[in-house]
Amino acid sequence: MYRTFVPAFILSSLLCSCDNHTIHEKSDLTEHLVIKRTMNITVFNEKEKRKPFLLMQQKSQAIDQNFSLNLDSILQLSYWQKENNRQTIETAQRLNKKKYTIQKGRLKSSTTYQLDGDLFLRDRNFFDDQGLLLAKQETNRSLNLIEQSFIYSRDGLIIKKEHFNGDRIIKANSTLQYDTTDYTVTEITKWIDSETTHKTVLTVDENGNILKREEFEVPMNTSLNDTTEYVYEYSYDKKNVLVEMKEYNTWGLTIDYTTRHYLTSRYKYDQHGNVSELEEINPNGTLRALYKNNYTYDNQQNWISKTTVKNDEPYSKLTRTNYYQVKK
Repeated sequence: MYRTFVPAFILSSLLCSCDNHTIHEKSDLTEHLVIKRTMNITVFNEKEKRKPFLLMQQKSQAIDQNFSLNLDSILQLSYWQKENNRQTIETAQRLNKKKYTIQKGRLKSSTTYQLDGDLFLRDRNFFDDQGLLLAKQETNRSLNLIEQSFIYSRDGLIIKKEHFNGDRIIKANSTLQYDTTDYTVTEITKWIDSETTHKTVLTVDENGNILKREEFEVPMNTSLNDTTEYVYEYSYDKKNVLVEMKEYNTWGLTIDYTTRHYLTSRYKYDQHGNVSELEEINPNGTLRALYKNNYTYDNQQNWISKTTVKNDEPYSKLTRTNYYQVKK
């Protein structure tokens, strides 16, 4: 089964004993209630019209990973052999421990720890019983909080997002509009303090695959055109698995974005659906980098080690200890 690989659209303290290591962290924040919120709005009366958007939403909410239903948590350690930016690699070495907690195959939290075991960064996702994403929360080592909540239409599509700071003050609002003429989703985010507006336009196919992602900066002067920041184009095989992504660095352009082709990435997968090879191709067709991943798996077919070679030189190694739910 292929692991979900989707372009990006995105409550208890963790105290565990793993491999004779005990992970300690500061006391957690006070929990608060997360509830499903809906508005009395129906985007599409016809089920077939909303189907591609619902499929796209489901894939995006998989948080780029499909975990086995019987997984409870994962402890991951990272080892880096080579990196051009030495400061980057030293930072990565200090933050080499990560824990995932999983519920019903969905990623509930992802926590990165410092070498002393203290919390560095935690991302949390809150779902309802049907698997709809209700809210996302990010906490850093200073226990500062960033939150994002989702508001749905009656037919199950996200129509609004609210962005909060640690004091539960709304810092931005996003509205989403769906168009079946060309099957696009337009998300407009207005930041309250800076008075800036950002626009993202996704184009999807009938299977819910994102074909194009366009990022725009919307000028305060409404007489001016939106300026394009980035554009990504995606291609899939017959099994709806991502095989190619094209990036365009179009910052400040109001003209055809294809004049700024920056990079093409091509993906190959192993029999378990994990990326086995990544090619990065320059606009002139030359090879920029070739990454090859080699995995070992446990008896549940979840990987426990991933070794990456970049341009035939050792690059990184990840090891995982997988913890499974105990059947009662």
